[in-house]
Amino acid sequence: MTPAERWNARTNQKLRFARVHLNELVAMQIPGHGHDFERAHLEGTLFQLIGACDVFRMELHALAGRNSVLLGHLDALRDDRASWLGELVALRNSSTHRNGVPLAFYVGGEASGKVAFKHPDTLIEFPDHARDTLAMWLANLQMLFAVLRENAKSEKAVKGRKEDK
Repeated sequence: MTPAERWNARTNQKLRFARVHLNELVAMQIPGHGHDFERAHLEGTLFQLIGACDVFRMELHALAGRNSVLLGHLDALRDDRASWLGELVALRNSSTHRNGVPLAFYVGGEASGKVAFKHPDTLIEFPDHARDTLAMWLANLQMLFAVLRENAKSEKAVKGRKEDK
């Protein structure tokens, strides 16, 4: 097994772990009001998603090389606090290094039971339910990883042709 294949297996495992946490959160029968089960699964999903991103970076490095523009693209998206990946990183960092994930809770009315993330820097509430935001981020990561893997193969093929000349 190549290094890229080993990193790929771990990347996919972390994405599956995120899905496990997310599925348990969705299946929860207790309305969202910040109880430990809910908070543990929100934070657990954030950790697994960022873990998948960290491992994928190693996979991409093995696929495309350390000087690949693809690594720069991934890093730029991650470092942009206004991007979806930057928001994901900020929330995970908040729960790791400071106070926990900032949340908005709705009790009563049409949105009763809704729990939404708030950006840790601005405290602006995200529009969707936290579990929907996590599901979107999981899907986004899967798409991003697929695109970058394909681009790494193309980049490697182009480099190979240049070296053959």
